[in-house]
Amino acid sequence: MSLMLDPSWESDRRESPDIVMQFKRTQGQPDVFVAIKGKDMVVRIGDREQMTIISDVEPGDWVDLFLKVKWSKKNGGRIEIAYRYSSKSETYRRSVNYTGPTIPSREGKTYLKFGIYKPGRFANPPFPQEHILYITNFAILSPEI
Repeated sequence: MSLMLDPSWESDRRESPDIVMQFKRTQGQPDVFVAIKGKDMVVRIGDREQMTIISDVEPGDWVDLFLKVKWSKKNGGRIEIAYRYSSKSETYRRSVNYTGPTIPSREGKTYLKFGIYKPGRFANPPFPQEHILYITNFAILSPEI
C-alpha cells in the first residue's frame, strides 16, 4: 500500500499512537497494527512486540509499504516489512523481520481496518490539530511466504 501523512501533519506525544492500519479482532486488541507514534512509523504485534518501521516519517511524501505476514498462534508466524519513499528511491528498504506468534490466543473474528484510530486511553486532547492520512494502491495477496 502507499500512504502519505498530509503536509500539515503535526506529531502527537510519542506515547500516543495514531493507528493507520490494523488487523483487528471483534474482541480485544488488534493482532497487528501499523501506527504513527511521534515522528516514527511503528508496527506492534499483539501486545508483545513493537518495532520501528521508519524513523522520522516525512509528512507530504508518499511511503510505499510492503507487509508480508504468515499468521500463526505459535512460533511459526512471521512478519517482514519493507518501505520506500516514492519520490526518493526505486528500491525497498527492509526494516522489520519478526519471527514468532502473530495471532494472540484471543477469540473473535478478524477484519482489516484503515484510517486514523486513536486508542481510547489517548482519545482526549491536547493534540496539535486534526490529522489527515492518504492511502492508495492497497492490495491483499495470499501466496505462501
